[in-house]
Amino acid sequence: MSLLNRKYPLPMRVPDFSWYITAGIVIFLMLYLLQPFGFSQFRGNKFLVALGFGVITSICNGVFSYLFFGVILRKITKVTVLIFGLFSIALMLLIALANSFYAAYVFHVSLSWQLVFIFLYWGLIVGVVMTVISMSIQYNRFLRTKLNLLLEKTDESQRGIAILIHDQAVRGSHISILINDFLYAEARKNNVSVCYQEAGLVVKREIRATLSGLLAELPYPNIFQCHRSFVVNVNNITSAKGNSNGYQLRLGNCEDVIPVSRTFVRGLKSFIG
Repeated sequence: MSLLNRKYPLPMRVPDFSWYITAGIVIFLMLYLLQPFGFSQFRGNKFLVALGFGVITSICNGVFSYLFFGVILRKITKVTVLIFGLFSIALMLLIALANSFYAAYVFHVSLSWQLVFIFLYWGLIVGVVMTVISMSIQYNRFLRTKLNLLLEKTDESQRGIAILIHDQAVRGSHISILINDFLYAEARKNNVSVCYQEAGLVVKREIRATLSGLLAELPYPNIFQCHRSFVVNVNNITSAKGNSNGYQLRLGNCEDVIPVSRTFVRGLKSFIG
């Protein structure tokens, strides 16, 4: 249920004209070019009939979208994945219902519950598939945009802050660096490999420590555990690739690729808003 309750990236305004006609164009092209559901057997003017289905689809899309974006969204403070998913499926069912009336007229058949049920059945199937695909694309695009904004930011408030990472070995030497030079740390059995920048070079040192201990020593919001074996300085991310199932990060001048496991994606998304 956590996925369904997540915020969905949706503009809080009525879409422009292109939003309304896109669905109609898709339906028109699908019927006229592919001719599914026995449409190829129709002996009349297929172009005009297919165009009619497209026009009805656009009208339904426009009316329902106006009600949702112009009326319902004014009373909702947060549009979740569940809310927009239900809107999309309801829109598909409305389009299917309207097109069943149109089909009865152009094909000269009686309007029956069986005909309506067939259109609603296929409308639901197509609606669920299209909703899942379109929402996945839009949601992952939203995450990439948020990550790009994160990569462009600079945190001047931490400039000059020095941190001390303790080596628990008897004769170990502590690591004293600026927080903006810290890139990441990787757990290796009973040790931790710390990667940081020094005089423009990437340096790695292995010390006797644990990730939990390191996190306790670095209580800063940009020090983020992205994997059970990795902690990164989010402010030093230079590239991020992936989707809601996981990411791969690069930091500073380091060539290492740091994974963000699926378990920690939610935390990364909460960090980037």
